[in-house]
Amino acid sequence: MKIDDIETGTSNYDDKKGILKWTLKLDANVKKTYKFSYSLKYPKYKRVNS
Repeated sequence: MKIDDIETGTSNYDDKKGILKWTLKLDANVKKTYKFSYSLKYPKYKRVNS
């Protein structure tokens, strides 16, 4: 499998481990949305369960 086209947004991305990390401070009752994206490629003969 191969992960491509990674859009990390405002996160700190560790490309060696493949981890996105957000460090933030939220006040009570505050909602915040962060976006990220990626594409996953794998051979047709492989089965991927989610």
